[in-house]
Amino acid sequence: MKNIQTKENIDFDNAKPRWDIIAVFTIITLIPIIGIPVYGLYYDFTPASFIAFGVLLSVSNISITTGYHRLWSHKTFEAHYLVRGILAIVSTISLQNSILKWASDHRRHHGNLDNNFKDPYSAKRGFWFSHIGWMLRDYPSAKVDFSNVKDLQRDKIVMFQHNHYLLFGAGLNIAISLILGLITEHIIEMFLIAGFLRIVVSHHTTFFINSVAHIFGTQPYSKTNTARDNALLSFFTFGEGYHNFHHAFPADYRNGIKFWHWDPTKWTIRLLWLAGLAKNLHITPKQRILTQMELAQKTGQ
Repeated sequence: MKNIQTKENIDFDNAKPRWDIIAVFTIITLIPIIGIPVYGLYYDFTPASFIAFGVLLSVSNISITTGYHRLWSHKTFEAHYLVRGILAIVSTISLQNSILKWASDHRRHHGNLDNNFKDPYSAKRGFWFSHIGWMLRDYPSAKVDFSNVKDLQRDKIVMFQHNHYLLFGAGLNIAISLILGLITEHIIEMFLIAGFLRIVVSHHTTFFINSVAHIFGTQPYSKTNTARDNALLSFFTFGEGYHNFHHAFPADYRNGIKFWHWDPTKWTIRLLWLAGLAKNLHITPKQRILTQMELAQKTGQ
C-alpha cells in the first residue's frame, strides 16, 4: 500500500540537521573513545579516576531523576528551597539542558505519548529516534514551546538555572575535573574518565529510558502504550526503569513500589522527607494500583 503523504510526514522528512547538537555529541563522545585508549598506551590508570567517575555519575544522575524528573517535571513532592537550589546547580554537570527545557519536553512526551508528530521522542519512530535521533534534527515535535511549563517559569530557582545553564554546566565540569586532577596529579586522566566518559554514560543511561524502557520489558499496569517495566534497566537509571508504572501513575514519587525494587531516587526523596527537607510525597492508593493491574490483565488497557 502506497504511503499517504501528509504535511506532518513532509515536515519530519525535511527536518534540517542540527549541526550544533551533532557536533557537541560527536566531540563529547569521541574524546573518551579515542583519548582513553591512547592515554592507556603511555600511562597506568589510577583507582582515583574510576572512584571519581562512579561518585560523579551517581550525583549527576540522581540530581536528574530526583530534580528534573520527579520534582520539577511531575511535582511528585515538594522540596525545601536549599534542596531545590542544590539540585538545580549540581544537575548542570550532566549537560542535559536546563530544567525548563527538559521538563517541557518530558511533559509533552507524557501528554502525547506514542504520537509520532507530537511526542518529542516517540518510541514508535524506532530505537534510534527515541534514544538520541530526536535531538539531532529540527523535528516539529521537538520545537521549543514553554507553554506547558508556566508554573516553572514562576520558579526563581528554575529560571536562574535556565538563564545561567551554560555557565554552570561548562564551568562546573571543568572546575571539578581540574580540581580532582590537581589533587591526584592526574589531570588528563580525570578529564577523560571523571569528565567526558562520565558525561557520555550519564547521557545514554538517561536516554535508555526514552528508548529501551519503551521497547523491552513488561506491562503490568497498562498495555495501551509502549512504556515498559524493566528491572535490569533500573539498576543503571537509579530506579527509572519501572516505566510502565510511571506512565500509569506519573504523579507518584516512586517508580519501584515494592520494597525490593531498586529505586535509589525514591529512597533519596524519602530520606529528604525524614530530614524535614521534603514534604507532600504523593503516593498512589494501593487499591487504585491493584484495580489498574486487573484492568490491564483482563482487558489489555
